[in-house]
Amino acid sequence: MKKKTVCFAVFFAILLAGFLIYFMPMPLSDCLGESSQITITLNEIGIRDGEPFIDPISYPEITEEQKDSIFALCNQYLYRRTCRTIFSDGSMSGLGDRLIYIFINGNDSTVNLITISSTGKIGIDNKTYKMDHAEQFIEQMTEILAKPSDQQEK
Repeated sequence: MKKKTVCFAVFFAILLAGFLIYFMPMPLSDCLGESSQITITLNEIGIRDGEPFIDPISYPEITEEQKDSIFALCNQYLYRRTCRTIFSDGSMSGLGDRLIYIFINGNDSTVNLITISSTGKIGIDNKTYKMDHAEQFIEQMTEILAKPSDQQEK
């Protein structure tokens, strides 16, 4: 009887450790490679005069200074898996009014996509996750991207 209790305790401890590791927050900067090329698009979504609209803003040329700032910003924000992550296909609903797409072109000619919605839903390479303070992240990202290159060099 005592052996069964010890086995159950060990099994429960391993199961608990697995859950803790699975749901552990991860820094968003882990998805970015420091030597990768980054392209960003911001979509503002809403209704204007009774008609739906999407206003896209593209940032195709990111300077090295902006890239460093983006990497530092991504290092401050965490995302985590949810119960649905393992079964997800990357589709998201209830996106809110702002959506940012970060395209990462790696050295091995792969393109990774990070999609972050203002509601805190985040998609990374066809899997969905959750991110706290996503609206604040998007706001800080647009501030970095709005800075002219000449101000960043000074």
